[in-house]
Amino acid sequence: TSELVARKVISVSGNKNTAVISSGESFPDSLAISPYASKEAYPILLVKRNSIPSNIKRLIDTSDLKNVYIVGGLNTISKDVENKLTNTIERFSGKDRYETSIKIANSKFKDSKKAYLASGKIFADALVAGPIAGKDNAPILLAPDKGISNDIKNYIDNHKINDLVVVGGYKYLPESAIRSILK
Repeated sequence: TSELVARKVISVSGNKNTAVISSGESFPDSLAISPYASKEAYPILLVKRNSIPSNIKRLIDTSDLKNVYIVGGLNTISKDVENKLTNTIERFSGKDRYETSIKIANSKFKDSKKAYLASGKIFADALVAGPIAGKDNAPILLAPDKGISNDIKNYIDNHKINDLVVVGGYKYLPESAIRSILK
């Protein structure tokens, strides 16, 4: 599926040299990078931890996608897979999915005063926010279940975020946790 979507993104955007490589076995990293990929019209190609599926490899070779961003640590996408790619521009990796989303935000949305906040435990909320966050030039920050990490609070404070869009219900992002970062 990522190959077919990538081919469509390439044909519509005309971008034939840059893609995002993310895990097809774990969803959070793909969600966190989706606003940037959407904004830049970069296809997101899904790989396995230790291999690049043959159809994805073929697409990379035939579409001249030589420049890639990798999202995820070595436990998600191995160094062996990275070495099979031509030119890694940047690898986004944190100690967990939450820190990875902040690293993406710090690198690609450093001037944005808007951010989206979604659960890092379920995929649906962040999934639907990706395209609009990209249009708004804003990151998606992934939050742990039932709380907001100090890293997220620090990001919001340090970047002077004045427009925070919370995506999802109180089951995963309780009102008390959201209020704690708005003080």
